[in-house]
Amino acid sequence: MTPMRELDLHGLDRGAALQRIRAFLQQSQRDGVLNLRIVHGIGKGILRDLTRKLLDGHPAVYDYGQARPSDGGAGATVVRLRTKSLR
Repeated sequence: MTPMRELDLHGLDRGAALQRIRAFLQQSQRDGVLNLRIVHGIGKGILRDLTRKLLDGHPAVYDYGQARPSDGGAGATVVRLRTKSLR
């Protein structure tokens, strides 16, 4: 199984969540950790939608999708990063 780094957004507002996601992506790519899970919860989908909007077209992101049920299902998004470092 490939190691996966996790970020939990529970309790964060939109601005703080965006800041944490950006830093998480950058640091993970620098560290060579390319498989990520972002836990946003289910709720009204506000943090999920915010997360996925940021991931769309982000230069570090190879692809992303809903986590498997065993990895959080609709309450989490799994991300694969590109190997090229961010500048």
